[in-house]
Amino acid sequence: MSADALTIRPATPADSTGLDELLAASYATLLAGHYDAETLSRALAPMSRANPRLIDSGTYYVAEICGTATEASAAQPAARLVACGGWTAEQPGTGTAAPGEAHIRHFATRPDWIGRGVGTRLLAHCINEAAALGRTTLTCFSTLNAAPFYRRSGFVTLGPLDVTLTPGVIFPAILMRRTG
Repeated sequence: MSADALTIRPATPADSTGLDELLAASYATLLAGHYDAETLSRALAPMSRANPRLIDSGTYYVAEICGTATEASAAQPAARLVACGGWTAEQPGTGTAAPGEAHIRHFATRPDWIGRGVGTRLLAHCINEAAALGRTTLTCFSTLNAAPFYRRSGFVTLGPLDVTLTPGVIFPAILMRRTG
């Protein structure tokens, strides 16, 4: 990581456009080697939009890198979103919640920030926050390419999962869980 300061903070509605750009850049690049072109062409649009309910949850975060004011320009603002992700007590798509369980939601990192520890730091923030509220079992619907990332943080594979993104758009994923 550079000398710039990384900040993790709750996402706000003002971040929506930046989140859309971050999600699109991340998913279009990082999923390409793991999904066929037809699946990606149908899935990228719904996956690459910030979810207003997640943003409003208070448990969805952005990691931003803050440069110095002298480095800022119209092309490179002083603060730049480099990763996002969060958790909810409610299971995605159902709205149901189980005692002690949380669900990791909509993680993404800009491709040029992969391998710098930003995603790991953001995931640790979510794990610690959920645990502080008594939610020590975490579940996630991982993309095929992200499973090793989650495994490094103690998640285990439960099996394949088909996620319905929109009616008629099914996306292959991996159901993963971390306990403790």
